[in-house]
Amino acid sequence: MSKITIDRYDLALLDALQRKGNATNATLGEQIRLSASQISRRIQRLEEDGVIAGYVAMLAPSAVGLWGSPLSPRSSWNVTARPPAKRLNKLSPRCRK
Repeated sequence: MSKITIDRYDLALLDALQRKGNATNATLGEQIRLSASQISRRIQRLEEDGVIAGYVAMLAPSAVGLWGSPLSPRSSWNVTARPPAKRLNKLSPRCRK
């Protein structure tokens, strides 16, 4: 495995991508003070080097009417539209948000 070099621009780019993974290269470039093409090349290199392993979408289950297990590509959809009131009342107050 070869040594990966990460400079301050890469660190700033990784931080920005963790905050908003779907930001455009132009937006990222403005934030980091690099051109969009430089951002594109850096992202490609970070992906090829395995620093960026992939991208995910964080769902808000309540926004899409889902309750139940977290959704992930490795799990099946194990959700119900709304939990029965009796089950909900058994939850501690901290869990009833």
